[in-house]
Amino acid sequence: MMTKPKVLVIDDEPPIRDIIGLGLRSAGLELIYAENGKDGIDKFKEHSPEVVLLDLKMPIMTGLEFLEALEPKLEDPFTIVVLSGHGTEDEVGRCFEMGISAYIRKPFAIPELIGAVNTALTLNRFARLLGFMEKISLAGLGEAADELKGGDSTKALAAVEKVNGILHDAGYDPRAFDEIKFPDAAAAILRAIPQDDDGSATSDGTS
Repeated sequence: MMTKPKVLVIDDEPPIRDIIGLGLRSAGLELIYAENGKDGIDKFKEHSPEVVLLDLKMPIMTGLEFLEALEPKLEDPFTIVVLSGHGTEDEVGRCFEMGISAYIRKPFAIPELIGAVNTALTLNRFARLLGFMEKISLAGLGEAADELKGGDSTKALAAVEKVNGILHDAGYDPRAFDEIKFPDAAAAILRAIPQDDDGSATSDGTS
């Protein structure tokens, strides 16, 4: 069974947390809650969510202070969406400068929120996809393809094993990329290798 994507909801108003939870749980997401930015930092470190839904006006630590403490970067494996009815134009601009991906004003509709979270999850998956593709390239997928063209299936298989090892070490799980059709590059290379009648790869690249 696939793990549900985790969404961290940081908001000091229980009714808002309840509404968000009701809507997002129905969309198949796992919800984690925090009452302020400080609590949010702790929950973030503990649970490593894929998406953070962040209020701005909160006691103890505000949403902007949370962003300053977290220092999100483009390559991070999570996405932050701000939900607030209090942000000024300057604050909205600061939020985007500090790394959020979307800003939704309260009151919001649940379908709007679900759409924003799904978009954030897709962005995360594409970022991970790019990371995996870089690892594949560095691992020698091009080398495997070149060996196939040269007819040396033994060396091609060795290159594929190298690719598979890198993917395994990186935690590659093709099921996590179903929605964006992540290609199993190593399997594609293996399928391209000519096979003997018994299913084994030929040594000279001929069938």
